[in-house]
Amino acid sequence: MNCNIEEVIHLLRFQPDFINQLTNLERDIFNLYLQQGGVGYKEIAEQLDESKKVVDNAMQRVFNKLRSK
Repeated sequence: MNCNIEEVIHLLRFQPDFINQLTNLERDIFNLYLQQGGVGYKEIAEQLDESKKVVDNAMQRVFNKLRSK
């Protein structure tokens, strides 16, 4: 249930306060995802010293929150 970077940017245009609804971990991961143009979860996990599964779970929560609005 991933979003591509273009879909994320499109959805964010309609939700300017969306980032405030995220936990700190979700926000950190999501910011890296956006800043790096949709880089893979493995690369984000390495940068944050987290497991790929933690990043994947956080991004799934982010996408679910983004789509639910």
